[in-house]
Amino acid sequence: STVMPYIKQFYVGGANSLRGFQARSVGPGIYNDTTGVNYVDQTGDLKIETNIEYRFPVWGKLNGALFTDMGNIWLINKDDTREGADLNAETIQFAVSSGIGFRFNFNPIIIRFDLAWPMRYPYKYEDTNSHWVANKVFSDYEWRKENVILNISLGYPF
Repeated sequence: STVMPYIKQFYVGGANSLRGFQARSVGPGIYNDTTGVNYVDQTGDLKIETNIEYRFPVWGKLNGALFTDMGNIWLINKDDTREGADLNAETIQFAVSSGIGFRFNFNPIIIRFDLAWPMRYPYKYEDTNSHWVANKVFSDYEWRKENVILNISLGYPF
């Protein structure tokens, strides 16, 4: 088969991955779906993802966290309908998101609230010539309204 079965494909984004992006909305590679369809479902054959998270006690069973996530997915074979989706020297670009969170630790259950936002897109963002959007986090209210995401989940993300 030239295409991996859907159930075996990878995705990034969401509460347990790149928390500043909606699930299945990043990649593959530098591909950017500009069709305007509300349902985004980007999957790939290869995945690289990493996370750094600093957790600290706040009060009693309440803990805080500062985090940064980085990753992307790629296709093994070229897909003519998704330009830049296959893995090569030009498409090795990563999405980066950061955020803050609170964890309620009711051992063994952990309830997690993460507020996250994109810091870098794997493609050049809209009409700018840059992948980075970190400056918009604190300076652009309209951008924040559309891009800051609250993730609520159980357990730790990685």
